[in-house]
Amino acid sequence: MAAEKRDVVVFSILKPSVCSECSAELEAGNFLRLEAERPLCLKCAHLDHLVWLPAGDTALTRRSRKYSSLSAVVVRFSRSRGRYERQGVLARRPRSNVPRTSVVPTKAGEAPHAVGPP
Repeated sequence: MAAEKRDVVVFSILKPSVCSECSAELEAGNFLRLEAERPLCLKCAHLDHLVWLPAGDTALTRRSRKYSSLSAVVVRFSRSRGRYERQGVLARRPRSNVPRTSVVPTKAGEAPHAVGPP
């Protein structure tokens, strides 16, 4: 049986936290990665070069994960449902030969900018 690819999981936090490595304060809504039960900011987790793509555009998500050698799933805890829900993905910025899309990727932690038709 082939080895199953495990997704890297990044959490969009609900409460302020602190990075256990660099002691950076993380506000609610920022991203963090848990490694060995320790919260790390994206910089300390070596994921700060990835861009955030929000959920909603299935084709964009599929293409970005296909052409990116590193990606992470962003989840956020839903208090009303009592479970983690997928919010989007972090992926490497696409190269120039990858088809352009209608969403401009942004740095992790920033809101995306939608671009309409010309």
